[in-house]
Amino acid sequence: KISVLSSSISPPNILYVGTQNKRIYRVDNANIGDPAVVQLSNIPTASNAYCTDIAINPTNADEILVVYSNYSIYSLFHSTDAGQSWNKVAGNLEQNPSGSGNGPSCRTAAIIPLGNDTLYLVGTTVGLFSTYNLNGDSTVWEQIGHTAFGSTIVEYITYRQSDGLLVVGTFGNGVYQTHLTPSATNVNTI
Repeated sequence: KISVLSSSISPPNILYVGTQNKRIYRVDNANIGDPAVVQLSNIPTASNAYCTDIAINPTNADEILVVYSNYSIYSLFHSTDAGQSWNKVAGNLEQNPSGSGNGPSCRTAAIIPLGNDTLYLVGTTVGLFSTYNLNGDSTVWEQIGHTAFGSTIVEYITYRQSDGLLVVGTFGNGVYQTHLTPSATNVNTI
């Protein structure tokens, strides 16, 4: 069963498909004919994991951040080669390197190019987190937005590159927006 669909901006018409049985697929030229559906390499997470989001870099469709949701599973995987290989990047969002323990459930993500940097956002059951540096299991995620919406569940993140609009949807605490600029080095203003 399909649980998420994400399409690319640059290049356009690449579709990533996530499923409830943790599988990820890629469809190139998804806008024409009957394109091939290619299953990507198996992501090393628990069998009870299901994909809730696939964030695609708007300037490079080969860079993706895959979010798996459920408790006691490893949640975040990053690829820069269109899903041919994966790196675990949940870092301090997991209590244990295996994903077990009391880490939050991750729900959604975004990859946002800002000038020479890339901002990575993850919405969780305990708020919104960001990093500029994905460093495997040593990735350090910092909570942001805590003055606006606190530790509310973040269910949805979307970003429009053309004008820098970032929208964050929470569970029961409203929808928030801000505009990010290439010089935005401190996203704590969200």
